[in-house]
Amino acid sequence: MSQINEYPTEWSYGKYTGSIKDYKGNAFIAKFSPPKPNKQHAQYFTYSKYKKNYPNLNEEQYKQKAYSDAETWCYDLSVRYNTVLNKLRYTAANTIEVIIGSDKNNNPIIMTTDAKHFDLVQKHKLVSKLKKQQNRDISYCFYIYKPKVNKTFTHLLGYKKTDHVIFKNNNPLDCRESNIRITGTVSQNEIVNNDNPDDQFKYYQLFEQKKYDELPRDK
Repeated sequence: MSQINEYPTEWSYGKYTGSIKDYKGNAFIAKFSPPKPNKQHAQYFTYSKYKKNYPNLNEEQYKQKAYSDAETWCYDLSVRYNTVLNKLRYTAANTIEVIIGSDKNNNPIIMTTDAKHFDLVQKHKLVSKLKKQQNRDISYCFYIYKPKVNKTFTHLLGYKKTDHVIFKNNNPLDCRESNIRITGTVSQNEIVNNDNPDDQFKYYQLFEQKKYDELPRDK
């Protein structure tokens, strides 16, 4: 990455919306559905075309080239229609902010983390989960682990699901490692549903309310 002389940087990077699938073993088909009333876009990236245009590439390589071009096509349309997910910017050489959603007023919900986690942020789709606590709404950052299963961003950073994690400044969207502290563990017998976002949020609530005696304990 080139030297940055001014912070914060412009919002950039992020993930495209749309889909790319193999089509009958002959091509990748990319589809993009823009906001209504715009019509869906579709584009084929035919393997035979890439084989002809790139004779020095083997089959795996020209298929990778076709897939990369399909991704670029989806990303360009995502930029055009303002549907790019998880745009990020640098606020300092070692810190990035990531847009993980928007609130009811359409203001961006932003998560902060260490710049060294850039690749993780780019690889995984990040989302916000809003919960009401003590008469106020609080957002937490989760990533899509697999369809219909979300896990906390701290899990992605390497913290175990048995770790009780708290945020020193009480802001769960500040996921810099310097703001994360482990205060205990949960026994294996007591974490059956710990990957469930609702259960994870319950633990966060207990920590923030300093109800430590109500937390699960190692046996």
